[in-house]
Amino acid sequence: MTPRSYEQLAIEARQGSRAALYALWQQAERLVNSKFRGLYCHYGPSQCAAHGVTLDDLYQEGWFAFLAAVRAYKPGGWKFNTYLHYACKNRFRAAMGTDRP
Repeated sequence: MTPRSYEQLAIEARQGSRAALYALWQQAERLVNSKFRGLYCHYGPSQCAAHGVTLDDLYQEGWFAFLAAVRAYKPGGWKFNTYLHYACKNRFRAAMGTDRP
């Protein structure tokens, strides 16, 4: 059985397949956590703590960023990773309270 790509799984997940959503999360979880860990280190633990944000909080935000990326994904456009990247940045800004309308 060949592994399915992020894009294939995202399409199936958007169509309501919980199995595809779970499989996609299993593949993307390390990437999501890595993105949030990078943002946490970039801004610094002290600045994040000043906003009441811990690394564990960000890992939990990762799930919501993942779901937002699945909902926003449009086949034939950018790769799923691009949607995931922007969803992670948006959730990080919202958690830090620096989200601008």
